[in-house]
Order: sequence, then C-alpha cells, then structure tokens
Amino acid sequence: LGGPAMQEIQLDACRRVLQISLEEAFEEVNQGLTTATDALLSGCTCCSALVLPPPPSGGPRTVILANLGDSRAVFGVSADATLDKRDGSTPKMVPGDATTDHKPGNPGERQRIAQC
Repeated sequence: LGGPAMQEIQLDACRRVLQISLEEAFEEVNQGLTTATDALLSGCTCCSALVLPPPPSGGPRTVILANLGDSRAVFGVSADATLDKRDGSTPKMVPGDATTDHKPGNPGERQRIAQC
C-alpha cells in the first residue's frame, strides 16, 4: 500500500488514537475529582469537539465529540441548497443532536448510574 490508501489507514489510526486519548483524559479527570472531592456534593460538565481536516483523498471532515455531565453538543445543517450566500442573506440552519444527554430518564444512563 502506498499513496492515498496508506494515508487513509494512517488517518483512521490517528482518529482512533485521538478518541482513546479523549476517553482516557476524561477518566483521569474523573478519578482525580473522585479522590480530591466529595463526589456526592459536587459535579462538573464538559463538552469538547475536535475537528479534523478532510482526508487527503477528499470527503467529509471527522468530528470527534466527547461530553459528560449536563452538557450537550448540537450541530447545524443547512436547510438551503447552498451555504454560499453571496447576496448577504443568512442561510437557514436546522439543529440536530450531536451527543446523547446523560440524564437518568435515558435507559443506558439509568443502568450506568445503578452500577456505580
């Protein structure tokens, strides 16, 4: 393998390393807070986004999202045919959820809380 195919493999590996690094960083901060504070009387939230450039062969960008606590990431998608508004008008955007809320009403979150 060489050229663009090798670059794609390397980019995929980089994405995975970044994802693992974010997960580990969140866990490390969580462990530090658990030992340094009364976790029952405190809390924190975080929402982060890492936007990577498009792959060398073209295509969409990769966005790696991480959220915890009472935080949410949303994205906007153009409802117009084009984002290029040379006439000065603002493109219409439609919101969408990019992350899942960490709320007890969510069955997966309720199960995670019960296991703590």
